[in-house]
Amino acid sequence: MSTAKRRFVANVSTNVLYLALTALFGLWYTPYLLQHLGVAAYGFVPLAASITSYMSILTTGLNSAIGRFLTIDLVKGDRKAANRTFNTALFGAASLLVILLCVLAVTATIAPSVLNVPQGLETDVRWLLLFVGVAFLVVVLGSCFAVPSFSYNRFDLQNWVKSVRLFALAGLTVGVFAILRPQLWQIGATTLAAALVSLGGDLILWRKLAPELTVRLRDRDRSQFRDLMSMSSWVVVNQVGTLLFVNIDLIVVNMIFGAEMGGRYGSVLQLPILMRSLATAISVVLAPIVIARYAKNDMAGIVRVSCKAVKFMGLGMALPIGLLCGLARPILTVWLGSSFQDLDLLLIILSAHLIVNLAVLPLFQVQVSTNRVRWPGIASLVMGVLNLGLAVAWAKWGSWGAVSVAAAGAVVLTAKNAVFTPLYNAYILRLRWWTFLPSMLAGVIGTAAVALAAYGLAHLLVPHNWLGLMGVSAVVTMGYGLGAYVLAIDHSDRQLVKSLGTFGLKV
Repeated sequence: MSTAKRRFVANVSTNVLYLALTALFGLWYTPYLLQHLGVAAYGFVPLAASITSYMSILTTGLNSAIGRFLTIDLVKGDRKAANRTFNTALFGAASLLVILLCVLAVTATIAPSVLNVPQGLETDVRWLLLFVGVAFLVVVLGSCFAVPSFSYNRFDLQNWVKSVRLFALAGLTVGVFAILRPQLWQIGATTLAAALVSLGGDLILWRKLAPELTVRLRDRDRSQFRDLMSMSSWVVVNQVGTLLFVNIDLIVVNMIFGAEMGGRYGSVLQLPILMRSLATAISVVLAPIVIARYAKNDMAGIVRVSCKAVKFMGLGMALPIGLLCGLARPILTVWLGSSFQDLDLLLIILSAHLIVNLAVLPLFQVQVSTNRVRWPGIASLVMGVLNLGLAVAWAKWGSWGAVSVAAAGAVVLTAKNAVFTPLYNAYILRLRWWTFLPSMLAGVIGTAAVALAAYGLAHLLVPHNWLGLMGVSAVVTMGYGLGAYVLAIDHSDRQLVKSLGTFGLKV
């Protein structure tokens, strides 16, 4: 195989391996913390991550901009411009981190007064938020140095760094709990330590992949910073709306239904989060490919990749999402215990809509590559505010309890991504308005088929342990794989898969 094709295969395979590792880690980590901390205390672990993620409103916008501009500079072979972009973004991010550190300190201080915190956990919650927040800032700083691995399409190396971080977090957590009495603040401390390990890995990759990029204050360019901020400002608006979709539910549940329900909700939420991580890891592989095509003004290549990517994403995600929906009750029983099996409807509502909302992820890469991010940002913000209002209203005046919060997010987010996102991308690529809709439908049909098959098979075999769940999943997977290959994938799809490696950035 050519170097580009080998690299594409390495990126995809290491993504799959890393996601498998993440899944195993999540399946172990959540019940492990529940056992050592209790449900109410554990609820603040995902809640801390959720609150901290609001700081990504600014940093995600800047990272998206630097990824785009730096990749274009490298594709064109302009190393001087690449150095200018790198340093402009790095020192800009450093300034933002100082501001966010101050915001973080205030947030950690007042959190127990705002959230529903059980008596005696106030100090632990403050330290947890502070440590997790600083860990996030460390990861953001590391992401600036990790941009070359994105630009050069070396996700395989980045996956090794992230894997080491997971192992560090697991080992440190077990070690601390073995030596000290388990407490909530220790989770924050181990998270920060693992983030520092990850930063070391990012620095090593930066020097290996892009030795020509050096940290020099004089290479900052104020005019380029304005260009970066011009693009990132609309990405920020989009990010605000996105966070109001995917990160507001835990806060609403905690404040309205209490810490105990927040812990139960947060535990179940880990599986849909895993689905989001899986889809993001797949779609991000396409980002440098699309940006490289745009840098070479190859709009036909962008159209070809994006049209098929939506179909592949839907077909690929249909299997895990369908299995979560069809096996919701036995999965919760085996994983977290019988006391969680009554949350099967919650898991289904949190998961089912993802088949639409994750299938369109490749289209977001097109928006960033072409710098058409204004209207997506406005749409996300408007719909995010609507989601917050609907979640609070249904939670207070509905009869579904915490399920109503999940239902609000599912309805509003699906309305946005089933209508606005595919139509807007068809517009900016000058395609017919319905171009992406049939590709999305393939995933929906696949999810329904997998869910029904898994549900029916589970009622026949009644899995009571992991072995039983794996057996049911294996049977459904084989049937779905054969059906999708024969019925849903045509010759042009197979040809695109074979040629994807040639779309990459060659270095």
